[in-house]
Amino acid sequence: MDAKLKTILNNFEELPLSCEKKISIAFDCDDLLFECIEPALERTNRLYNLNLTEDKMTHWGYDEGDYAKVYECFNDPEFVANQKPLKGARPFIKELSKIPGVVIYFITAVPSAMMAIRAESLAKHFPTIDQKNFILSSSKHVASFDIFVDDAPHNVFNNNSEYVIVKRKSWNQNITGMLSYSNFDELWVIITSILKKKHIEIDHHIEIPSVFALIGPSGGEKNKIARLLCKAGMERPISYTTRKKAEDNEDNYHFISNKEFEILKKQGFFFETTVYGKNKFGLPNNAISDILSKGKNAVTVGYVWYGSIES
Repeated sequence: MDAKLKTILNNFEELPLSCEKKISIAFDCDDLLFECIEPALERTNRLYNLNLTEDKMTHWGYDEGDYAKVYECFNDPEFVANQKPLKGARPFIKELSKIPGVVIYFITAVPSAMMAIRAESLAKHFPTIDQKNFILSSSKHVASFDIFVDDAPHNVFNNNSEYVIVKRKSWNQNITGMLSYSNFDELWVIITSILKKKHIEIDHHIEIPSVFALIGPSGGEKNKIARLLCKAGMERPISYTTRKKAEDNEDNYHFISNKEFEILKKQGFFFETTVYGKNKFGLPNNAISDILSKGKNAVTVGYVWYGSIES
């Protein structure tokens, strides 16, 4: 089991998860459970001597110029059959399926000729999931679950599930105001938090130090409240952003160019990144844990912090 995932699981041992009724959780497959775009780009670049990159795919189905060749892979039986599970996908699904009351579905949009191949691959790599829960269809808008996880904007916005969670990819960077994640550690915390909210009574108490997230619409003076809390003894992590500096007292941001931001992102400098409008924001690794290690409360603005703290 991945070490970080094991740490996350251990953090929940004192709060056993169970559900009074069945809770349905549906997962898209490509780029969520199986490697997809990255090997498709590698194959396309090799066959056509190109240099296509994922960050240029600004929307799902992007097929301008040579990028149209990428989608040839999805009709190739050999490519679909050989797609490997993403690192951490198998233990994640295995542990999630152990939670009493949780019913997992896989809903995957593959060409009709590839459906049998995809079903065989799912059965091979995720044997703990009942094969009757494999939904092979592009009509994801007609299916409704308690929790739905996908990465394609058209699926996210057209689904009527109670909770919709977005896997962050280059083609959905402009989506804001929704639950989102970048890795399985973050997804585990989001899903288990939803399950606890719906079905498990927890003795709510605030531990010190803690993380306080100020969430609200634009113009709600979240930054003003954060400054007041910092004056009272809290501390705010310094984020990086590509937007222009608007006020002289904006000491809670490092202002950098888009090129610098992308370099840091590729280097793994950020714990999480998001996009608001055309501006990018990134929280550095250890930014939160460094504050907590000093015994101080951390206050964040504008997004919910879903990560784990390494002691």
